[in-house]
Amino acid sequence: MHRLIVLCCCIPNAMNIASRQLRHKCQPGGLNAGRFNAGNTAWPCNSSSSSSSAMRPHALPNPTRHVSQLAPSLRRRAVAMVSRRQMLLAASASQQLAGLSTATASQQQQQQQAPLTASGSGYKQPPKEILDIVDAPPQPALTFSPDRSKILQLSRPPSLPPIFDISRPELKLAGVRIDAEQLSRSRMSYYTGLCIVPAGTIVPAAETDTTPITGYPAGSWINYVSWSPDGKHITFTTRSPGGPGDPPRGPLQLWVADATTGRARPLLGSRRLNTVFDSYSWMDDNTLVAAVLPQDLDQPPTKPQVPPGPKIQDNSSGKKSQNRTWTDLLKDEHDGDMFEYYGTAELVMVDVRDQDSEGTIIAPPRMYTEMDGSPDGQFMLVSWLTRPFSLAVPAGRFPVTVQVRFKRDRV
Repeated sequence: MHRLIVLCCCIPNAMNIASRQLRHKCQPGGLNAGRFNAGNTAWPCNSSSSSSSAMRPHALPNPTRHVSQLAPSLRRRAVAMVSRRQMLLAASASQQLAGLSTATASQQQQQQQAPLTASGSGYKQPPKEILDIVDAPPQPALTFSPDRSKILQLSRPPSLPPIFDISRPELKLAGVRIDAEQLSRSRMSYYTGLCIVPAGTIVPAAETDTTPITGYPAGSWINYVSWSPDGKHITFTTRSPGGPGDPPRGPLQLWVADATTGRARPLLGSRRLNTVFDSYSWMDDNTLVAAVLPQDLDQPPTKPQVPPGPKIQDNSSGKKSQNRTWTDLLKDEHDGDMFEYYGTAELVMVDVRDQDSEGTIIAPPRMYTEMDGSPDGQFMLVSWLTRPFSLAVPAGRFPVTVQVRFKRDRV
């Protein structure tokens, strides 16, 4: 851009030189006073004080036009000056490009020869002082037991998530971003450890003053931590980080821990949760309801090669209104099928005192979005999404069915 501007500015300069020479030769009493010879043609120069100034050498309205028409020799001189300037600029640009190419090639060679970092990746690491600041563990999260006699201290990871976590693919359906491997929301936050601290202890407490929660796989990421209403149990879910050397990823597993000893054990046997919309909810001191994967869950639907029909949107009312720009909306019937597949769960009730039970199914497979127990533990409020799904609004505006049912009702 800078070179283009310099080149454009040099042309008026050459024209000004020609204009000055033309004005010098047309001065009264000068060489060829009153006349200017251009080749074999003599042109009159008006040096009187006439009202018209169109042909006055000192008031040329368009120097370029006059030089091109009146002075071919000066025009050739100006063109030659411009050509020399262009050649100099082109040579300078070639030298700069050659130097830039050499520097780029040198940098690429250095990058290829640079050794891998300690983590085995090609990413460059900042100085240790910056790493210590970025990777410093944040203060733990705290949650009190219902009777306020204990504190659950939850260890949090560094602020920046690992690259293998944020680079995973995600499904974007009806405004919801889904992790298809573990049937949950994508890129969830998590905790790295749990420990119980007596009330009155200064937190964050040292390891010697805590009772750690043990029994679950080491290195697991922890989500959905909750106290039982009487404060005697702690429930949480675990999942594999899915990094190099970690176990395969899958749906979240539900665990329960004794609030006195800290010993944890799995719930629901081999069944896993579907946490796209909801996870589980306590009904009373020993009973909870969980949203689990349906037993007859098949493979996800495949997209047909031929569309089943046209896309139809009805505006028969003729009402004009602004349309909000929602993100990640459903685009066709296949997206609706995918959304229903990954959001469908069935409700299972389980007693945490029963160590080997997989629970009892209390509601058929639906897209459950909420399940809450009443204060007396006798009723349960359940809601789920129903078709038809809209292509113009996200899932939060889809049709919803709400039901109040007895806790002991069965399918």
